[in-house]
Amino acid sequence: FHIAVKYLEGYEKNQEIKEFEKMAYTDVMTGLGNRAAMEREMKFLQENVKLCKNIWCVAADINGLKRVNDNFGHLAGDRMICTVAECFRSAGKGKGKIFRSGGDEFVVFFTDCKEKEVRDFIERFRDSLLKHQDKEWKELQVAVGYEAAGEGEDAINDLINRADLKMYENKRKQREI
Repeated sequence: FHIAVKYLEGYEKNQEIKEFEKMAYTDVMTGLGNRAAMEREMKFLQENVKLCKNIWCVAADINGLKRVNDNFGHLAGDRMICTVAECFRSAGKGKGKIFRSGGDEFVVFFTDCKEKEVRDFIERFRDSLLKHQDKEWKELQVAVGYEAAGEGEDAINDLINRADLKMYENKRKQREI
């Protein structure tokens, strides 16, 4: 009986630790991985960059979120962020690790895949966004950039920076339209 009680106490403690870890690494609003989870994944990828083949990063940023917040309130802006998160989830189909890296910014990491798979993911994401562009979200636009990891000591940080640059390039093009 004493062993069973100790086992149960250990199990409960383990469940509690798992719950705290989930809270520490999950964005409360979207349910995606948060910035801390992204940093943990970046560290893992950097330490294993030679073992993981074809590492890709997708960087995304919602266009005009401030305008939504200013005109319709922060709850509307939060709904927009959650809508974009759901579009990422549906596009991922279990592939890629999706993070809300801050505010209206998202990062997705893929390993062991080809560029076509990343482009297909982005296309599914854009298709999902189009389905959500009803009257409330008719101006919903998300700038997206993607890039493959290179080699070297800082490959993963460099990867995110290069994906960000492509995303900002996409954002400029969307403004010109």
